[in-house]
Amino acid sequence: MEQNKLTTSVFKLSALAAACLLTGTAMAGVPNTFSNGQVADADAVNANFTDLDNRLSGVESALGDGWRYKTIDCAADSNALMTALNAGFNNIKISGECTAGDIYMENQQLRLRSSDPSNPGSIKLAANTPSILFIRNGYLRLDDLTLAGAKVGEQEAVVYLDTHSFGRLNNITIDCAGGDNGLFIRASSVRLDNTTIGSNCVNDPVQLADGAYLRVNAGNTITNHGSRVEGAAILAVRNSSVDVRGDNNQIINNSSTEDSYAIALYHNSSMRTRAAGSGKTAAIVKGIIDISASSSASLQAFTWQPDNASNKGLFTQVSSSLHINGLNLSGATIEAIENSTVVIDGGSHTDTKLEFFDGAVGILENGVQFDSTSSVEVGRHSSVSLHDGSDIAGAVSMYTFAGGFMDDSSSVTGTVTCNAKVAEFWDDGEKKDLCPN
Repeated sequence: MEQNKLTTSVFKLSALAAACLLTGTAMAGVPNTFSNGQVADADAVNANFTDLDNRLSGVESALGDGWRYKTIDCAADSNALMTALNAGFNNIKISGECTAGDIYMENQQLRLRSSDPSNPGSIKLAANTPSILFIRNGYLRLDDLTLAGAKVGEQEAVVYLDTHSFGRLNNITIDCAGGDNGLFIRASSVRLDNTTIGSNCVNDPVQLADGAYLRVNAGNTITNHGSRVEGAAILAVRNSSVDVRGDNNQIINNSSTEDSYAIALYHNSSMRTRAAGSGKTAAIVKGIIDISASSSASLQAFTWQPDNASNKGLFTQVSSSLHINGLNLSGATIEAIENSTVVIDGGSHTDTKLEFFDGAVGILENGVQFDSTSSVEVGRHSSVSLHDGSDIAGAVSMYTFAGGFMDDSSSVTGTVTCNAKVAEFWDDGEKKDLCPN
């Protein structure tokens, strides 16, 4: 990263120099100079500081709100972007394909956009460069661009926001070109609109860590094509959050690796989906959703689809929770294990398998319906309960130390099979145990 630090210093000095030129301020020539051994007069020293302070004020005035504007044509000069950045410009309109080196910015703001939104410009990563954009404690805005990475051993991401940074990507296409991640967010916040991420990414196209926040707003497509075992289109770890709140988003697992996911939430991370308005769908998610290690997901206005025969579940484990509100699932496996909780609130579900084991709790409420092709399995100190007119028309299997309950408005019209003497399923309407000892 030493090379990156050098890039930052050069950029800061270049910005200062350019601003001084804009104000007609020279970089040298204070009013008073001193020779070795000469006693410095206080008035002369103070005059020098006053002069420098006046110059700084001139620089700040020239920078205004911090934006310095430039329009470049990379079709004429592929290095025009790096030239503009090194000259201190930070709000740049782009046409053509630019070749980018390692752009490392700290405590600064940067906006890159196409000069013609109907004909997006592009930025291509130079060979042996770890990332196109690395922003730390800064602000990044990208509009109407294509960003392409390069396959190198240490590539972290095409775009990397780190430590209290804020980013907004609008109408962006990110191609990893055989590199690792498309977008990496660490302890920072990013909003996506009409953005496509995932082509040719070896690892997770979008990864969040250490308290990161991702808002997936509208019209976005994030796809896992990678070969990493347990890779995901979106991976959130260590207190990170994913907020899908717009409409027409797609989060897809298209990996041929068996243990791969659409969404993975680990280590106290969370996700919620909600629509932008009545009748809209926040997202179509194709593939496994894996929720583990005290993580949680709340899903509504949401369509789930299996990616293939072996990857078709919503899995909740290790003290985690899943709340499904008003969805209609088909062909899904919903599994809760190791002290986790699943709440299914309304909806009609077909060919759906529920599994609760190892201290898990399943709550079916608000008239949720499971058809005759669905099934429920409960065992090993776990329980399932039905409330508010809910019904299971499929088979229910109760195993060792399993517990079941349904209120007087709910029903199990399918067959209840009790495979252990210590299982219990209480029917509050009939006032009887469906698993008599």
